[in-house]
Amino acid sequence: MTYNPTTLMRKRLIEKYGKRCFYCNNKLGEYWITEHKTPRSKNGSNKIDNLVPSCERCNISKASYTLLEWYIVLYKKMKFRQAQIKIMKKIIKKLKAVINPDDLPI
Repeated sequence: MTYNPTTLMRKRLIEKYGKRCFYCNNKLGEYWITEHKTPRSKNGSNKIDNLVPSCERCNISKASYTLLEWYIVLYKKMKFRQAQIKIMKKIIKKLKAVINPDDLPI
């Protein structure tokens, strides 16, 4: 079942948050999503104190996570990427040792 907030409620939300995404703080254009901070699937309400404006990217990323669950997911992704960067740096260092520096684009 899709939740459709009233036009007045959407207007209040967008004004309350300064026409910015509640999560990433990017400026919102004409198209934005009314997001439930606590998902309805986890007993979140349709009351205005549970609703925030969201960009599509944050809305899709958050999915049906609670704020805490989403934080943990994002934190783990960040740690994983940091580990990947460390590995890539090691590989680049080894490659630099065997490649002629004049052939490198950087």
